Amino acid sequence: MSSNLSARNNGVDLHTLSPIEEATKAVSKVIDPYGVTTSLLNAQMAWLMHPQELTRAVNALSGDLFALQTHVMRRAVGIPSADVIQPNADDARFANPVWTDSASWDIIKEVYLAFTRRLEDMLFETPGLSDKERRRSAFWLRNWLNMVAPTNFFWLNPVAMERCVQTNGESLKAGWENFQRDVKAKNIQMVEPDAFKVGQDLATTPGK
Repeated sequence: MSSNLSARNNGVDLHTLSPIEEATKAVSKVIDPYGVTTSLLNAQMAWLMHPQELTRAVNALSGDLFALQTHVMRRAVGIPSADVIQPNADDARFANPVWTDSASWDIIKEVYLAFTRRLEDMLFETPGLSDKERRRSAFWLRNWLNMVAPTNFFWLNPVAMERCVQTNGESLKAGWENFQRDVKAKNIQMVEPDAFKVGQDLATTPGK
């Protein structure tokens, strides 16, 4: 049988997508152009296909939550208790002592870190995925977890609230203006766009 006929069945090209499949593919590109949902769903399906590994991972999370429950109970009644999960040394989000000294803020921090660490570990240990797909899934999950960190929400960030009081609300106003600027630019600006000028701060050479 020729190579041209190998991809056909009764004269129908098996490589051709049906109208429904074409529509689904087009909608997916519009809704999820970067493949975020696809990557995370692939990881989820991989875990469901390996129930024994999933059970071990869930048991590990349960152990973390049990230790965290003990920690919360001790802090709630004023008994000193070392953090169950320490923030990374380079994690500036929880560097302020209030995240450790205050029992309420410490509990919020520890709950967030407990789920964050375990979910990240699970993705890196996902069975049945290629290293490339595993890293891709972990990348998108890490960005989502960073987005929902308590430090990104005013009423869950004691440092931001204290700063607001100290500046009579000016810090909150500046944050809102930065948000509006990013929305208008349709981009999250990490640096001031006009901070550098060619010929003054930056040097350029003709392209070749």
